[in-house]
Amino acid sequence: MAITNKSERISKVILESFLPLGQKLVHRDEQSHGEHDFDILNDKEDLIGIVEVTVAMHQPSIESHIWQEARGQITCSNLTCLWLLCAHNPNPKWLQSQGAKHLEVLEANDVLEFSFQTLTSPVQEVKEAAQALLSEDIDNGAAYPSDDLGAISILASRGESSDPYVISHEAVTDVVFTELTKADNTRKLSAVAGNPELARHFFVEIDLHTQPAAGSSMRDCMPPNEPPNLEGRATVVWVVLDETSEFIVWRGDQTGWIRSIVSKSSDIS
Repeated sequence: MAITNKSERISKVILESFLPLGQKLVHRDEQSHGEHDFDILNDKEDLIGIVEVTVAMHQPSIESHIWQEARGQITCSNLTCLWLLCAHNPNPKWLQSQGAKHLEVLEANDVLEFSFQTLTSPVQEVKEAAQALLSEDIDNGAAYPSDDLGAISILASRGESSDPYVISHEAVTDVVFTELTKADNTRKLSAVAGNPELARHFFVEIDLHTQPAAGSSMRDCMPPNEPPNLEGRATVVWVVLDETSEFIVWRGDQTGWIRSIVSKSSDIS
Protein backbone atom coordinates (compact mmCIF):
# COMPACT_ATOMS: atom_id res chain seq x y z
CA MET A 1 0.00 0.00 0.00
CA ALA A 2 1.31 3.45 -0.95
CA ILE A 3 2.35 5.76 1.90
CA THR A 4 0.06 8.79 1.74
CA ASN A 5 1.65 10.86 4.52
CA LYS A 6 4.42 13.09 3.12
CA SER A 7 6.49 13.13 6.32
CA GLU A 8 6.39 9.34 6.45
CA ARG A 9 7.54 9.14 2.82
CA ILE A 10 10.42 11.48 3.64
CA SER A 11 11.36 9.45 6.71
CA LYS A 12 11.45 6.26 4.64
CA VAL A 13 13.85 7.82 2.13
CA ILE A 14 16.11 9.17 4.88
CA LEU A 15 16.15 6.14 7.15
CA GLU A 16 16.70 3.64 4.34
CA SER A 17 19.77 5.62 3.26
CA PHE A 18 21.27 5.10 6.75
CA LEU A 19 20.14 1.58 7.69
CA PRO A 20 22.88 -1.07 7.78
CA LEU A 21 22.91 -3.65 4.99
CA GLY A 22 20.33 -6.36 5.63
CA GLN A 23 17.92 -4.19 7.61
CA LYS A 24 14.71 -2.91 6.11
CA LEU A 25 11.93 -0.49 6.96
CA VAL A 26 8.34 -1.78 6.87
CA HIS A 27 5.45 0.68 6.95
CA ARG A 28 2.64 -0.21 9.32
CA ASP A 29 -0.55 0.38 7.35
CA GLU A 30 -2.81 -0.25 10.35
CA GLN A 31 -2.26 2.78 12.58
CA SER A 32 -5.90 3.38 13.51
CA HIS A 33 -5.26 2.29 17.10
CA GLY A 34 -2.31 4.63 17.61
CA GLU A 35 0.56 2.34 16.65
CA HIS A 36 3.99 3.60 15.57
CA ASP A 37 4.63 4.22 11.87
CA PHE A 38 7.39 1.77 10.85
CA ASP A 39 9.00 -1.47 11.96
CA ILE A 40 12.70 -2.10 11.38
CA LEU A 41 13.47 -5.72 10.53
CA ASN A 42 16.80 -7.52 10.19
CA ASP A 43 17.72 -10.02 7.47
CA LYS A 44 15.96 -12.76 9.45
CA GLU A 45 12.71 -10.73 9.54
CA ASP A 46 13.12 -10.18 13.29
CA LEU A 47 11.77 -6.93 14.72
CA ILE A 48 14.78 -4.90 15.91
CA GLY A 49 13.36 -1.37 16.03
CA ILE A 50 10.37 0.92 15.63
CA VAL A 51 9.97 4.40 14.15
CA GLU A 52 7.51 7.15 15.04
CA VAL A 53 7.21 10.06 12.59
CA THR A 54 5.84 13.54 13.18
CA VAL A 55 6.04 17.00 11.63
CA ALA A 56 6.62 20.13 13.71
CA MET A 57 4.25 22.69 12.29
CA HIS A 58 1.75 25.34 13.28
CA GLN A 59 -1.40 23.87 11.73
CA PRO A 60 -3.32 27.13 11.03
CA SER A 61 -0.23 28.53 9.31
CA ILE A 62 0.32 25.52 7.06
CA GLU A 63 -3.34 25.49 6.06
CA SER A 64 -3.06 29.17 5.17
CA HIS A 65 0.14 28.53 3.22
CA ILE A 66 -1.38 25.67 1.22
CA TRP A 67 -4.47 27.77 0.47
CA GLN A 68 -2.34 30.64 -0.83
CA GLU A 69 0.00 28.42 -2.82
CA ALA A 70 -2.97 26.98 -4.66
CA ARG A 71 -4.73 30.28 -5.37
CA GLY A 72 -2.16 33.10 -5.35
CA GLN A 73 -3.48 36.59 -4.71
CA ILE A 74 -7.13 37.04 -3.81
CA THR A 75 -9.21 38.77 -6.48
CA CYS A 76 -11.95 40.97 -5.01
CA SER A 77 -14.60 42.54 -7.24
CA ASN A 78 -15.63 45.00 -4.53
CA LEU A 79 -12.15 46.57 -4.35
CA THR A 80 -10.56 49.00 -6.82
CA CYS A 81 -6.94 48.74 -5.60
CA LEU A 82 -4.32 46.08 -5.13
CA TRP A 83 -3.78 45.75 -1.37
CA LEU A 84 -0.49 44.44 -0.04
CA LEU A 85 -0.99 43.24 3.54
CA CYS A 86 1.65 42.27 6.09
CA ALA A 87 0.17 39.56 8.27
CA HIS A 88 1.12 36.95 10.84
CA ASN A 89 -0.59 33.60 10.30
CA PRO A 90 -3.14 35.10 7.87
CA ASN A 91 -6.50 33.49 7.25
CA PRO A 92 -7.04 33.86 3.47
CA LYS A 93 -10.61 32.58 3.64
CA TRP A 94 -11.50 35.30 6.14
CA LEU A 95 -9.73 37.91 4.01
CA GLN A 96 -11.71 36.88 0.96
CA SER A 97 -15.10 36.78 2.68
CA GLN A 98 -14.78 39.46 5.37
CA GLY A 99 -11.46 41.28 5.16
CA ALA A 100 -12.20 42.61 1.68
CA LYS A 101 -15.30 44.34 3.06
CA HIS A 102 -13.18 46.20 5.63
CA LEU A 103 -10.66 47.19 2.96
CA GLU A 104 -13.58 48.47 0.89
CA VAL A 105 -14.49 50.77 3.80
CA LEU A 106 -10.93 52.12 3.86
CA GLU A 107 -11.00 52.74 0.10
CA ALA A 108 -14.34 54.55 0.34
CA ASN A 109 -12.78 56.91 2.89
CA ASP A 110 -9.57 57.41 0.87
CA VAL A 111 -7.53 55.62 3.53
CA LEU A 112 -4.98 53.75 1.39
CA GLU A 113 -2.63 52.80 4.22
CA PHE A 114 -3.48 51.36 7.60
CA SER A 115 -1.67 50.26 10.74
CA PHE A 116 -2.19 50.43 14.48
CA GLN A 117 -2.20 54.23 14.13
CA THR A 118 -5.36 54.03 12.04
CA LEU A 119 -7.26 53.29 15.24
CA THR A 120 -6.93 56.99 16.04
CA SER A 121 -8.92 57.99 12.95
CA PRO A 122 -11.78 60.40 13.66
CA VAL A 123 -13.98 58.40 11.28
CA GLN A 124 -15.68 55.66 13.27
CA GLU A 125 -16.16 53.21 10.38
CA VAL A 126 -12.47 53.54 9.47
CA LYS A 127 -11.47 52.78 13.06
CA GLU A 128 -13.77 49.74 13.09
CA ALA A 129 -12.43 48.45 9.77
CA ALA A 130 -8.83 48.81 10.96
CA GLN A 131 -9.66 47.11 14.26
CA ALA A 132 -11.21 44.16 12.45
CA LEU A 133 -8.13 43.72 10.26
CA LEU A 134 -5.68 44.10 13.13
CA SER A 135 -7.63 41.61 15.25
CA GLU A 136 -6.93 38.98 12.56
CA ASP A 137 -3.16 39.51 12.96
CA ILE A 138 -2.96 41.68 9.84
CA ASP A 139 -0.30 44.09 11.02
CA ASN A 140 -0.53 46.76 8.31
CA GLY A 141 -1.26 47.29 4.65
CA ALA A 142 -1.15 49.68 1.72
CA ALA A 143 -3.16 50.06 -1.48
CA TYR A 144 -1.78 50.53 -4.98
CA PRO A 145 -3.56 51.49 -8.22
CA SER A 146 -4.92 48.58 -10.22
CA ASP A 147 -5.91 48.53 -13.88
CA ASP A 148 -7.94 45.39 -13.33
CA LEU A 149 -10.16 44.12 -10.53
CA GLY A 150 -9.06 44.84 -6.99
CA ALA A 151 -7.03 42.17 -5.24
CA ILE A 152 -5.30 41.26 -1.98
CA SER A 153 -1.72 40.05 -1.85
CA ILE A 154 -0.24 38.87 1.44
CA LEU A 155 3.28 39.20 2.73
CA ALA A 156 3.06 36.59 5.46
CA SER A 157 4.99 35.88 8.63
CA ARG A 158 4.06 32.42 9.81
CA GLY A 159 4.54 30.26 12.86
CA GLU A 160 3.76 30.24 16.54
CA SER A 161 5.08 33.75 17.08
CA SER A 162 6.05 36.82 15.10
CA ASP A 163 8.79 37.71 17.62
CA PRO A 164 12.38 38.00 16.31
CA TYR A 165 14.40 34.82 16.67
CA VAL A 166 18.04 33.80 17.00
CA ILE A 167 19.69 31.27 14.70
CA SER A 168 21.06 28.55 16.99
CA HIS A 169 21.08 24.79 17.43
CA GLU A 170 18.77 25.25 20.42
CA ALA A 171 16.07 26.45 18.01
CA VAL A 172 16.15 22.96 16.48
CA THR A 173 16.55 20.84 19.59
CA ASP A 174 13.84 22.76 21.47
CA VAL A 175 11.36 21.83 18.73
CA VAL A 176 12.48 18.18 18.81
CA PHE A 177 12.13 17.84 22.58
CA THR A 178 8.76 19.60 22.53
CA GLU A 179 7.49 17.02 20.07
CA LEU A 180 9.14 14.12 21.87
CA THR A 181 7.49 14.98 25.18
CA LYS A 182 3.98 15.14 23.71
CA ALA A 183 1.87 12.42 25.29
CA ASP A 184 0.90 10.74 22.03
CA ASN A 185 4.49 10.41 20.80
CA THR A 186 5.75 9.25 24.19
CA ARG A 187 3.02 6.63 24.36
CA LYS A 188 3.78 5.20 20.91
CA LEU A 189 7.50 5.00 21.61
CA SER A 190 7.00 3.45 25.05
CA ALA A 191 4.59 0.78 23.78
CA VAL A 192 7.58 -1.54 23.33
CA ALA A 193 9.18 -0.70 26.70
CA GLY A 194 8.95 -4.37 27.66
CA ASN A 195 11.51 -5.18 24.98
CA PRO A 196 14.60 -3.06 25.81
CA GLU A 197 16.52 -4.57 22.88
CA LEU A 198 14.38 -2.68 20.37
CA ALA A 199 15.74 0.58 19.00
CA ARG A 200 13.19 3.40 19.18
CA HIS A 201 13.61 6.02 16.48
CA PHE A 202 11.81 9.36 16.66
CA PHE A 203 11.72 11.24 13.35
CA VAL A 204 10.74 14.93 13.18
CA GLU A 205 10.26 16.90 9.97
CA ILE A 206 10.82 20.63 10.49
CA ASP A 207 8.32 22.70 8.52
CA LEU A 208 10.20 25.81 7.40
CA HIS A 209 7.04 27.83 6.69
CA THR A 210 5.77 27.66 10.26
CA GLN A 211 9.02 26.96 12.15
CA PRO A 212 11.35 29.51 10.51
CA ALA A 213 13.78 29.70 13.44
CA ALA A 214 14.33 25.93 13.49
CA GLY A 215 14.42 25.62 9.70
CA SER A 216 16.90 28.46 9.24
CA SER A 217 19.02 27.06 12.06
CA MET A 218 19.21 23.66 10.39
CA ARG A 219 20.54 25.41 7.29
CA ASP A 220 23.13 27.56 9.03
CA CYS A 221 24.15 25.76 12.25
CA MET A 222 25.84 22.56 13.30
CA PRO A 223 24.14 20.33 15.91
CA PRO A 224 25.17 20.55 19.60
CA ASN A 225 28.44 19.02 20.74
CA GLU A 226 26.80 17.16 23.62
CA PRO A 227 24.49 14.15 23.08
CA PRO A 228 20.74 14.72 23.37
CA ASN A 229 19.18 13.95 26.74
CA LEU A 230 16.38 11.67 25.57
CA GLU A 231 15.39 10.62 29.09
CA GLY A 232 14.60 7.09 27.93
CA ARG A 233 11.80 8.23 25.63
CA ALA A 234 13.68 7.19 22.47
CA THR A 235 17.08 5.78 21.55
CA VAL A 236 17.61 7.84 18.38
CA VAL A 237 16.16 11.13 17.17
CA TRP A 238 16.16 12.29 13.57
CA VAL A 239 15.46 15.83 12.40
CA VAL A 240 15.05 16.68 8.72
CA LEU A 241 14.50 19.84 6.70
CA ASP A 242 13.08 19.35 3.21
CA GLU A 243 14.98 21.64 0.83
CA THR A 244 14.50 22.01 -2.93
CA SER A 245 17.07 19.44 -4.04
CA GLU A 246 18.21 17.85 -0.78
CA PHE A 247 17.38 16.97 2.80
CA ILE A 248 19.34 18.39 5.71
CA VAL A 249 19.45 15.71 8.41
CA TRP A 250 20.48 15.80 12.06
CA ARG A 251 20.76 12.46 13.88
CA GLY A 252 21.20 12.28 17.65
CA ASP A 253 21.75 9.41 20.07
CA GLN A 254 23.79 8.67 23.22
CA THR A 255 27.04 9.01 21.25
CA GLY A 256 26.24 12.53 20.02
CA TRP A 257 24.91 14.30 16.93
CA ILE A 258 25.83 14.09 13.26
CA ARG A 259 24.69 16.36 10.41
CA SER A 260 24.25 14.95 6.91
CA ILE A 261 22.98 15.99 3.50
CA VAL A 262 20.84 13.52 1.54
CA SER A 263 20.24 14.30 -2.11
CA LYS A 264 16.79 13.85 -3.55
CA SER A 265 16.68 11.10 -6.12
CA SER A 266 12.99 11.50 -6.93
CA ASP A 267 10.03 13.77 -6.27
CA ILE A 268 8.29 12.62 -3.09
CA SER A 269 6.01 15.66 -2.67
